[in-house]
Amino acid sequence: MKDKLCFCALARGVLLPAVLGISCAQAQAVDALSDASDGVAVRGRPAVAGAPLGARDASLGDVGRGGPLTAPRSARLPANEQALMAYLLRGEGAGALKHLRSANPRLDVTDEAWRTPLTLAIRLGDVPLVREMLRRGAPMEARGQEGMTPLGLAAYIGQDTVVRELLRQGAEPMAVSQRGQTPLHLALAGGQLGAAQLLLAARPAAQWQRLYNAEGRHPLAEAAYRGRLDGVRLLLQHGVAVTERDKHGLDALHAAALGRQAHVADALIAQGARPTTPLTALLLAQMREPLPDLATAP
Repeated sequence: MKDKLCFCALARGVLLPAVLGISCAQAQAVDALSDASDGVAVRGRPAVAGAPLGARDASLGDVGRGGPLTAPRSARLPANEQALMAYLLRGEGAGALKHLRSANPRLDVTDEAWRTPLTLAIRLGDVPLVREMLRRGAPMEARGQEGMTPLGLAAYIGQDTVVRELLRQGAEPMAVSQRGQTPLHLALAGGQLGAAQLLLAARPAAQWQRLYNAEGRHPLAEAAYRGRLDGVRLLLQHGVAVTERDKHGLDALHAAALGRQAHVADALIAQGARPTTPLTALLLAQMREPLPDLATAP
């Protein structure tokens, strides 16, 4: 009889041994389900690289969000502000800029979806419009409902010219969201290498590696977990050690194995990474084997 001592994944990538009254194959299936909320898919599929915070977190579910928590929020904004938002929502940057200069609407407002004029301008990638809004006092460090800064939003969606402008205007590059995501975490999660390079130019890689998100992952571990191999290589090129430990004392190889990102794990191993805990070794072994399909299990 096989051991019934199996490992069940808990939230945030922490695994604990548990004695289960089921087979190891069944326990692995349960393990997959428990990991699904962290982006580790069932049935052997890897974590979705473009899903930066997993299914259980809505922080980036609508990247148009980002209005300041203290700003007036109403479904019925004053007419002047409504007109500006309407231009922006239609993607009419030139019209928005003209209205901004002629009518001087307030810029510290949000709509019912927590969008601000600045976040909508960022989504358009309209640098002159962003610059004019900042000149008129748009809050550059205001966090949205989930705590994402305008710089974090621009980094995540890959608006590199806006990222450059916000940094030039003095935006804090290491300001974190409510879930601890720095703009670099967000850029790597979104696969935005251009934004990541700009942020690494603003602060040394060693400083970024001391910042952890809510899951305890530093930027290298986040890139590994999300399957962003180019981001992993970028950080290594900037001098980040492949053995760098995260908040939980785990390395990027563990994060790649947890996310079932075999291509990233292989690249890290080629750079000298080795399993440093039995749990990492177990995850690497499980990663190579497809998980059982619960729909067809007896």
